[in-house]
Amino acid sequence: MTANLIHTPAHTIDVPDTFTDPLSGAAYEVRQDTDAESPLSWVESEHAGLWVFNEPRMSAGNTRELPSDNVALLAFAHFYDRYGMSDRALRMTRRYLELFPPRIPMTIAEATVRGYSQGDWLEVVAATEQGYGTPEDLIETYRQWAFGDVWAVTGPDGDSLSGIYADDPEAAMVTYCQEME
Repeated sequence: MTANLIHTPAHTIDVPDTFTDPLSGAAYEVRQDTDAESPLSWVESEHAGLWVFNEPRMSAGNTRELPSDNVALLAFAHFYDRYGMSDRALRMTRRYLELFPPRIPMTIAEATVRGYSQGDWLEVVAATEQGYGTPEDLIETYRQWAFGDVWAVTGPDGDSLSGIYADDPEAAMVTYCQEME
């Protein structure tokens, strides 16, 4: 039966967002940056780390490993395993950090980050040493990376900028214009 059929291979069409300057006619293309590296690789996890401790497909092995060198995240994991509640684990970890302060002060935050469909969510906890940003900023940057909000913009002359963390193509275009001026 299949010998008589004509096969057309599956394909996808990749059409970028386009922004055109009405005065000059210059066109800019904005695409998702599919090669963006994880923001968790930017600094050693002992200084700024994040752990995904719950997600809808946890059994599929999609979760990140617990960083073994971040004191605050290790304490959180201990308390989470013991009590099973993230809010209690967070309170206990903050108390632990007060009683046994690390050499460099650390802050910790927990959040549920959401993507663009019902099954896109992650419960994460982040801890940062003083001088390495805030846990909330790390969580937001990770959310953008995890759910594909990293962009590459190509200008009319072929100049491009990738690794733009923005919530949508329009915000990526604004960042591109600011950076390329």
